[in-house]
This record gives sequence, C-alpha cells and structure tokens, in this order.
Amino acid sequence: MRSLAVTIALIANAVPQPALAQRKDCQQTQFPKQLPAPSAILDSAQAIADLSRFRAPPGGMVFTVMYDETDSVPSTWPLAIVDSQAVVPFARTLRPRKPQDTWAVRVRIVGGGGGGAVAAITLERSMYCPPSPSEQDRSYFPVRIMVQRQPSDRPPSTHPTRIDFEARISETGQVITVRLVGSSGLREIDDDVLRRFQLRRFHPALVDGMPVEAWYHTNGSSPRL
Repeated sequence: MRSLAVTIALIANAVPQPALAQRKDCQQTQFPKQLPAPSAILDSAQAIADLSRFRAPPGGMVFTVMYDETDSVPSTWPLAIVDSQAVVPFARTLRPRKPQDTWAVRVRIVGGGGGGAVAAITLERSMYCPPSPSEQDRSYFPVRIMVQRQPSDRPPSTHPTRIDFEARISETGQVITVRLVGSSGLREIDDDVLRRFQLRRFHPALVDGMPVEAWYHTNGSSPRL
C-alpha cells in the first residue's frame, strides 16, 4: 500500500493537459455502473471544512479520483481549482479501499469558501481514452518472416492466421509487458512478432487528460474504465 505522503507528492506535481480534443476514442467511464455516494470515497464533512478556506472557480472545485487494482490508496489530481494548495487537504480526506478493480470518478465541490453558499459534493463520470498505437507504428508487421518449424509447433493452417497480444502500456506510451493470447501455431513466428511488438510506441491511456497505465488488446477488446 502506498503511503498518503507519496500520493500527495505525486499529485502535487501533476499538471494535467487535456488532449481529449485530438482523441476520437474518448468516452465517459462505465465503471462503477452506479456512482457511489460521495461519502463512500471521501470524508465529505472534512473535505468541505478543509476546502472552505480556498477560493473556488464558478463551477466549483473539481478533482479526479482514481482507484487502481493494485493499490488501496487512490490517486487524485485537480481539474478545476484556483489554488493548487487545495490538492493536499482534499487528498487527505480520501478513503482507502481494498484493491479490486480500476475505476475513476470526478468529485465536484460547489459552494462554501467565500461564496457563502451551502457546500455540496457530487460525483460525475470521468472521460477515458484507451491506449492506441502511434501513427508511425500502425503498420509495424514485417512483410516476410523466415521460420524454421520446431517439434512442438502444430502444423501450419492453410488459412490466414491472426496473432493476438495483450500489453500493459505505460504513462509515456511504452510497452511494459506483453502476453500472447492468440498463437500462430509456430513458436518462432510468435516470438518474432512479440519482440517487434515490444518496440512499439503508443499514445498512452488518458483519464480526464492525465496519462495513466492501461491494458491494450490487439483484438480490439481493450478494457474500458
């Protein structure tokens, strides 16, 4: 489990630059299917009390909160704030959760502060863009591969064969790990294509404009948040 101090150090330096206008594959997040109550992910009363001293933009303060399947402490970054110092007290109000799956929501805090209005907290869907191959890597497969069959290979098919992979893509668009999910039946072909795939470059996944690690499937079934 990450410590809260490490989480704050990461998010305090995050400056999301929305690149959503250039991505055609971005959609609202689908999970959780039903948005929880704000009190399920943060101490609402404490958040309102701690953030009341900060000036809010006209539409309220907005933060993205993302839970990861490998960590109980969420990551968070601001989408609409006036004072960057508001990020730290907001992060301290977030509740840890048992790692289960990856999902993200926006938290909007309206009123309070110098406006005098009644403070309210609502949750909204985030925007997610899955990882996608960079333009120069869209046609990376070689025209011809010389193969010597191994004893463990199954006989080659007379029909076209598709080789599929699933890969974990980093925040910078690099392939972290790749796994074979659909074999050609010839080990040398699989190994050669796998090596080439590991050199590919991607546009990373985005959650509300912030690059994040995510899975990419070559068969078109890349999971969505």
